[in-house]
Amino acid sequence: MKRLDTLNYYEILEISPAASQGEIRTAYERAKRTYNRDSIGIYSLLKENEIEELSRLIEEAYQTIGNETTRREYDRTLGCDELEETKARSSSFYQHVPESSVPLYPDETSPVGSDQHQRVKEMISESGFEYSGPALRKIREALGLDLGEISTRTKVSRTNLDFIESEKYDRLPALVYLKGFLSEYAKRLSLDPPKVLDDYVSRYRKWEKEKEM
Repeated sequence: MKRLDTLNYYEILEISPAASQGEIRTAYERAKRTYNRDSIGIYSLLKENEIEELSRLIEEAYQTIGNETTRREYDRTLGCDELEETKARSSSFYQHVPESSVPLYPDETSPVGSDQHQRVKEMISESGFEYSGPALRKIREALGLDLGEISTRTKVSRTNLDFIESEKYDRLPALVYLKGFLSEYAKRLSLDPPKVLDDYVSRYRKWEKEKEM
Protein backbone atom coordinates (compact mmCIF):
# COMPACT_ATOMS: atom_id res chain seq x y z
CA MET A 1 0.00 0.00 0.00
CA LYS A 2 1.44 3.37 -0.99
CA ARG A 3 1.81 6.04 1.65
CA LEU A 4 0.11 9.34 0.90
CA ASP A 5 3.44 11.14 0.68
CA THR A 6 4.65 8.78 -2.06
CA LEU A 7 1.74 9.38 -4.46
CA ASN A 8 2.33 11.51 -7.53
CA TYR A 9 -0.12 14.27 -8.47
CA TYR A 10 -2.04 12.09 -10.92
CA GLU A 11 -2.50 9.47 -8.20
CA ILE A 12 -3.61 12.12 -5.71
CA LEU A 13 -6.41 13.18 -8.07
CA GLU A 14 -7.04 9.54 -9.09
CA ILE A 15 -6.62 10.09 -12.83
CA SER A 16 -4.42 8.90 -15.67
CA PRO A 17 -1.45 10.97 -16.93
CA ALA A 18 -3.30 10.92 -20.27
CA ALA A 19 -6.25 12.87 -18.78
CA SER A 20 -7.41 16.04 -20.50
CA GLN A 21 -7.50 19.39 -18.72
CA GLY A 22 -11.26 19.02 -18.44
CA GLU A 23 -10.88 15.63 -16.78
CA ILE A 24 -8.28 17.05 -14.40
CA ARG A 25 -10.65 19.85 -13.40
CA THR A 26 -13.48 17.36 -12.83
CA ALA A 27 -11.21 15.12 -10.74
CA TYR A 28 -10.07 18.11 -8.67
CA GLU A 29 -13.64 19.22 -7.93
CA ARG A 30 -14.63 15.64 -7.05
CA ALA A 31 -11.66 15.30 -4.69
CA LYS A 32 -12.49 18.60 -2.98
CA ARG A 33 -16.09 17.50 -2.43
CA THR A 34 -15.08 14.07 -1.18
CA TYR A 35 -12.38 15.21 1.23
CA ASN A 36 -13.94 18.47 2.39
CA ARG A 37 -13.13 19.17 6.04
CA ASP A 38 -16.82 20.03 6.59
CA SER A 39 -17.87 16.53 5.59
CA ILE A 40 -19.13 14.62 8.63
CA GLY A 41 -18.53 11.33 6.85
CA ILE A 42 -14.87 12.11 6.26
CA TYR A 43 -14.29 13.06 9.91
CA SER A 44 -15.58 9.64 10.91
CA LEU A 45 -12.98 7.97 8.66
CA LEU A 46 -9.88 10.16 8.73
CA LYS A 47 -7.84 11.93 11.35
CA GLU A 48 -7.58 15.73 11.35
CA ASN A 49 -3.97 15.67 10.17
CA GLU A 50 -4.83 13.23 7.36
CA ILE A 51 -7.58 15.53 6.08
CA GLU A 52 -5.28 18.55 6.23
CA GLU A 53 -2.46 16.78 4.41
CA LEU A 54 -4.75 15.36 1.72
CA SER A 55 -6.43 18.74 1.17
CA ARG A 56 -3.02 20.37 0.78
CA LEU A 57 -1.87 17.75 -1.73
CA ILE A 58 -5.10 18.02 -3.74
CA GLU A 59 -4.60 21.78 -4.13
CA GLU A 60 -0.90 21.33 -4.90
CA ALA A 61 -1.67 18.67 -7.50
CA TYR A 62 -4.25 20.81 -9.29
CA GLN A 63 -2.08 23.92 -9.28
CA THR A 64 0.66 21.88 -10.96
CA ILE A 65 -1.01 19.61 -13.49
CA GLY A 66 -4.02 21.87 -14.04
CA ASN A 67 -1.76 24.18 -16.02
CA GLU A 68 -0.24 22.92 -19.29
CA THR A 69 3.13 24.61 -18.78
CA THR A 70 3.74 23.43 -15.22
CA ARG A 71 2.27 20.04 -16.13
CA ARG A 72 4.88 19.49 -18.86
CA GLU A 73 7.64 20.39 -16.43
CA TYR A 74 6.20 18.07 -13.78
CA ASP A 75 5.88 15.20 -16.24
CA ARG A 76 9.56 15.56 -17.04
CA THR A 77 10.43 15.24 -13.37
CA LEU A 78 8.42 12.02 -13.11
CA GLY A 79 10.11 10.41 -16.07
CA CYS A 80 8.69 8.09 -18.70
CA ASP A 81 8.73 4.96 -16.54
CA GLU A 82 6.60 6.38 -13.72
CA LEU A 83 4.18 8.03 -16.15
CA GLU A 84 3.66 4.77 -18.02
CA GLU A 85 3.22 2.84 -14.77
CA THR A 86 0.57 5.29 -13.54
CA LYS A 87 -1.17 5.29 -16.92
CA ALA A 88 -1.28 1.48 -16.96
CA ARG A 89 -3.02 1.41 -13.57
CA SER A 90 -5.55 4.10 -14.40
CA SER A 91 -8.02 1.81 -16.19
CA SER A 92 -8.57 -0.26 -13.04
CA PHE A 93 -6.83 1.19 -10.02
CA TYR A 94 -8.31 4.67 -10.45
CA GLN A 95 -11.52 3.72 -12.20
CA HIS A 96 -14.62 5.78 -11.43
CA VAL A 97 -17.70 3.88 -12.49
CA PRO A 98 -20.56 5.98 -13.97
CA GLU A 99 -23.60 6.67 -11.84
CA SER A 100 -26.07 3.79 -11.88
CA SER A 101 -29.83 4.09 -12.04
CA VAL A 102 -30.11 0.86 -10.03
CA PRO A 103 -30.99 1.45 -6.34
CA LEU A 104 -28.21 1.12 -3.78
CA TYR A 105 -28.05 -1.64 -1.21
CA PRO A 106 -29.53 -1.87 1.31
CA ASP A 107 -33.01 -0.44 0.70
CA GLU A 108 -36.61 -1.55 0.38
CA THR A 109 -36.14 -2.58 -3.28
CA SER A 110 -33.16 -4.83 -2.56
CA PRO A 111 -33.53 -8.39 -3.84
CA VAL A 112 -31.56 -9.68 -0.86
CA GLY A 113 -33.90 -11.81 1.23
CA SER A 114 -34.27 -11.92 5.01
CA ASP A 115 -32.90 -15.47 5.16
CA GLN A 116 -29.67 -14.30 3.56
CA HIS A 117 -29.32 -11.45 6.06
CA GLN A 118 -29.98 -13.88 8.91
CA ARG A 119 -27.13 -16.11 7.73
CA VAL A 120 -24.82 -13.10 7.71
CA LYS A 121 -25.91 -12.11 11.23
CA GLU A 122 -25.12 -15.61 12.47
CA MET A 123 -21.75 -15.48 10.73
CA ILE A 124 -20.61 -12.18 12.27
CA SER A 125 -21.90 -13.15 15.73
CA GLU A 126 -19.52 -16.10 15.94
CA SER A 127 -16.83 -15.88 18.64
CA GLY A 128 -13.58 -14.40 17.37
CA PHE A 129 -15.08 -13.13 14.11
CA GLU A 130 -13.29 -10.23 12.42
CA TYR A 131 -13.80 -8.45 9.13
CA SER A 132 -10.95 -9.81 7.05
CA GLY A 133 -10.86 -9.73 3.25
CA PRO A 134 -11.99 -13.36 2.93
CA ALA A 135 -14.77 -12.73 5.49
CA LEU A 136 -16.07 -9.79 3.44
CA ARG A 137 -16.08 -11.96 0.33
CA LYS A 138 -17.96 -14.71 2.20
CA ILE A 139 -20.57 -12.20 3.39
CA ARG A 140 -20.99 -10.76 -0.10
CA GLU A 141 -21.44 -14.22 -1.59
CA ALA A 142 -23.91 -15.18 1.16
CA LEU A 143 -25.98 -12.15 0.16
CA GLY A 144 -25.83 -13.24 -3.46
CA LEU A 145 -24.11 -10.05 -4.62
CA ASP A 146 -21.70 -9.97 -7.55
CA LEU A 147 -18.47 -7.98 -7.21
CA GLY A 148 -19.40 -6.08 -10.35
CA GLU A 149 -22.69 -4.98 -8.76
CA ILE A 150 -20.84 -3.70 -5.70
CA SER A 151 -18.39 -1.85 -7.94
CA THR A 152 -21.18 -0.15 -9.88
CA ARG A 153 -22.98 0.96 -6.75
CA THR A 154 -19.96 2.13 -4.76
CA LYS A 155 -18.00 3.57 -7.70
CA VAL A 156 -14.95 1.69 -6.38
CA SER A 157 -13.21 -0.24 -9.17
CA ARG A 158 -13.70 -4.00 -9.26
CA THR A 159 -9.92 -4.39 -9.16
CA ASN A 160 -9.68 -2.53 -5.86
CA LEU A 161 -12.55 -4.54 -4.39
CA ASP A 162 -10.80 -7.74 -5.43
CA PHE A 163 -7.56 -6.52 -3.80
CA ILE A 164 -9.52 -5.79 -0.60
CA GLU A 165 -11.11 -9.24 -0.51
CA SER A 166 -7.81 -10.94 -1.38
CA GLU A 167 -5.91 -8.79 1.13
CA LYS A 168 -3.32 -7.81 -1.44
CA TYR A 169 -2.15 -4.98 0.79
CA ASP A 170 0.80 -4.06 -1.40
CA ARG A 171 -1.57 -3.37 -4.32
CA LEU A 172 -4.04 -1.19 -2.40
CA PRO A 173 -4.09 2.64 -2.53
CA ALA A 174 -3.05 5.00 0.27
CA LEU A 175 -4.82 4.40 3.58
CA VAL A 176 -6.97 7.54 3.33
CA TYR A 177 -8.48 6.21 0.09
CA LEU A 178 -8.74 2.64 1.36
CA LYS A 179 -10.80 3.79 4.34
CA GLY A 180 -13.30 5.41 2.01
CA PHE A 181 -13.47 2.29 -0.16
CA LEU A 182 -14.03 0.05 2.86
CA SER A 183 -16.72 2.32 4.24
CA GLU A 184 -18.70 2.30 0.98
CA TYR A 185 -18.27 -1.46 0.63
CA ALA A 186 -19.46 -2.05 4.21
CA LYS A 187 -22.57 0.09 3.67
CA ARG A 188 -23.53 -1.90 0.58
CA LEU A 189 -23.32 -5.12 2.61
CA SER A 190 -25.41 -3.65 5.48
CA LEU A 191 -22.41 -3.86 7.81
CA ASP A 192 -21.06 -1.46 10.43
CA PRO A 193 -18.42 0.68 8.59
CA PRO A 194 -16.39 1.70 11.70
CA LYS A 195 -16.13 -1.94 12.81
CA VAL A 196 -15.13 -3.08 9.31
CA LEU A 197 -12.48 -0.35 9.16
CA ASP A 198 -11.11 -1.18 12.61
CA ASP A 199 -10.76 -4.89 11.86
CA TYR A 200 -9.41 -4.55 8.34
CA VAL A 201 -6.92 -1.76 9.06
CA SER A 202 -5.73 -3.64 12.15
CA ARG A 203 -4.93 -6.63 9.94
CA TYR A 204 -3.11 -4.37 7.51
CA ARG A 205 -1.05 -2.82 10.32
CA LYS A 206 -0.07 -6.31 11.49
CA TRP A 207 1.01 -7.27 7.96
CA GLU A 208 2.98 -4.04 7.67
CA LYS A 209 4.90 -4.73 10.88
CA GLU A 210 5.66 -8.31 9.89
CA LYS A 211 6.94 -7.11 6.51
CA GLU A 212 9.39 -4.73 8.21
CA MET A 213 10.84 -7.43 10.48
